[in-house]
Order: sequence, then C-alpha cells, then structure tokens
Amino acid sequence: MINTFSPRLLNWVGSYDYAGTTKTVFYSEVNSEIKKGDKVFIINGYYDNNLLIKENKYNKGVDGYNVILVDKCKIVLDINYNGNTKSYIDDENEAFINITQIENEEELNWAEEKGDFIPNNNNIIYADIDIIGPGFYIYDSSWLDISNDIISGSYSMIATQSATRLKVLKGDFEFDQYHFKKDFVYEWGIGEENDGISGTQSEWVVDVRYHRPIISKTNFRDVTLKENSIMVFLEDKIKY
Repeated sequence: MINTFSPRLLNWVGSYDYAGTTKTVFYSEVNSEIKKGDKVFIINGYYDNNLLIKENKYNKGVDGYNVILVDKCKIVLDINYNGNTKSYIDDENEAFINITQIENEEELNWAEEKGDFIPNNNNIIYADIDIIGPGFYIYDSSWLDISNDIISGSYSMIATQSATRLKVLKGDFEFDQYHFKKDFVYEWGIGEENDGISGTQSEWVVDVRYHRPIISKTNFRDVTLKENSIMVFLEDKIKY
C-alpha cells in the first residue's frame, strides 16, 4: 500500500533565477510534504518523467527532479526553463475522435437519432450489446463496423483532418489488447517495453500530456491514490 500525499499541479508554470540559470517553477493545488533537497517525480503532463525515459533513459531527470526551493505551494525544480507556461495540455478547441460507449438498445437508438456518429464527424460509438458488437461503429444508413480501422490506427473515414487522437467520453471498456478509460486521451504511437523505453510496435497509447499532473516522491503508476479527499487516478499504459 502506498502511503504518500501527492498534490495535483496547477496548469501554470513560471521561471525562477537560480545560481545564474533560469529554472522552472510549479504550483501545487495545496501545500505538500515536499522539501528543499528532495527528489520528486511528475506524473502526467508535459514534464512527466517517463517522457524523458522514452526519449533517452540517460536524460537528466529520469530518476527524479531535484527540489531547489519550496515556498508553500510554490515548488522550484532543477529543470531548465524552456518558456512553457503550462503544466499540461488543456485546449478546449482541440478536435478529438470522441468515443461514446453504448450499453443498451435504448442508448443505441439515441445515438442513431442524434445524428452525430456519421462518417468524418469525429464521433464514434463502442458497443457490446445483444444486437451489435463488440466493436467500434459509425452510422451510415446502418451501423458500420470500423473496429479494424481503429485498431490499425486508421481513421480517415472517421475523423476530420485535424482530429488525430481518441478521447473516451463515456464508459470504461476493454477491446482487443486495450483497456480504454473514461476521460483519457490516446495517440497512435510507439508503445513502451517493460523498462519504460519506447519499443517498436505502433499502438494506441495514453498521451499523458493531456492529463493533469501530480508531483510525488514516488514514481508510482497504474494505481489509485486517495489522500485528504483528493483522488488521483494514474495510468501510463492501456496495454496489459
């Protein structure tokens, strides 16, 4: 059992002058147990430590970031400031291929009447009910099974040109080798091997840059953490 308090980070990043260099400032949602001199990990967002491992397992920071200063919710880390002002991507205008899970015939009828799940409209359903499924579908006079397209990373008949990522709007479900989670964003990319380094197989992987980060003394993954009424669900893979 993990017993640690890991606060979420606000979506605001700044700069801090330290010993002649400019370092990166983060702001936690609440005061933390983190102190100057600690080594910490960021899970999710632009500064996720696992992104460094994917790039190069010898990168500075793969074994944690050094804490330079803590002032209440202000935390300065030994990361050279790169001009970024956000800790994660939160773009309301970005287009996704939205997935809605259908759990019964009534919901299927609703989806058909709604008219959003047509070709090239960035909306698809996942259904596993008596009359349809399991699989992914769009509606084109009748429900068209597009599961092979989705699993192979092909979405030309599903999405507009600007939409290249999947986002699950409703439901958690498993299909093929994947475990899709509500509110998670997925990109078609290279999955990880067991050591966290990028492998060679293209697949749908969680894009952690779209998930609100937390800062922690432990680089835990695939767990649910609940402390002080704060729930943080972390999952860096969808393949088990």
